[in-house]
Amino acid sequence: MLLSCRPQKPVNAILMHARSFDGDDDGLFELVRKLIPSVAPIVVINGGGGEGMRGPSKKAWPGVEEYEKRLSSLGVMDIIRSAPARHTQEESEKFVDIIKERGWRRVVVANLPHYLLRSMLSGVCEIQKRGLSVLLYPVAPVSLSWRKPVFGSQGVSPIKRFAQCHEELKRITEYQKQYPDKFVSIKSLVEYLSVLPG
Repeated sequence: MLLSCRPQKPVNAILMHARSFDGDDDGLFELVRKLIPSVAPIVVINGGGGEGMRGPSKKAWPGVEEYEKRLSSLGVMDIIRSAPARHTQEESEKFVDIIKERGWRRVVVANLPHYLLRSMLSGVCEIQKRGLSVLLYPVAPVSLSWRKPVFGSQGVSPIKRFAQCHEELKRITEYQKQYPDKFVSIKSLVEYLSVLPG
């Protein structure tokens, strides 16, 4: 469902979640470039400098200046920085702050396929908590090398993408138990996606 809910009509913006280093973002920048300007005119990115959960001395991702430079080199000019966020769930909070402030109603959530679930679980939770009527459309690159070792969540040592899937699902299950106010259930997400109009 996540990979087949792309919008059929233009949206207000693309929320681009941050990824780690050395190939962890394969295809993500190119995907965003294809969506600009026909699908969305604006890209929202994490306004942080790369800080993650392991402290300021250990970067989790390249940072906002690197993302702006890469997007600009692809011809993306309308870029908005959110407040800094250290992880996916915080990014969702900061992104929804901007959605609310600007009164947006249709927005794309862009991430890699195996991290898109967490992005949507937290994003839908944020809009529902705030009582917003917003349509979030998940999108991801359609092709990835699943055997390629890349840095993963919080910049941890490279492992094959396929192996990251198991860790990600385990992490999601733990987070949903620990933070039920920050992630909707899988059932709630399925219900949300099942009525998502094109």
